[in-house]
Amino acid sequence: MAKKNREQYAQEMEAYKLKKDEEAANLMKEEEEHMKLQKHEALQLLKKKEKTENMIKETKLNRQKKKHNKEENNSDPNRPKRPASSYILFR
Repeated sequence: MAKKNREQYAQEMEAYKLKKDEEAANLMKEEEEHMKLQKHEALQLLKKKEKTENMIKETKLNRQKKKHNKEENNSDPNRPKRPASSYILFR
């Protein structure tokens, strides 16, 4: 009777170990998938950040170019001065 119970216990233990191994493998797969998703999301966020940074840099460069062009256009030393404002005339 003890031998029979021991064999039954051994079979049940084998089935339990197999089940635990399968669960562990499934858990590892789920963790890997989760990590892949997180990496993908992080890459997307990084790309968006780089894109916005590039847009900001381009905008700054365009503003500097426009400002530089205005300075070049207004740098004529022989141009006439502005007329006195009404406030200065009042004073």
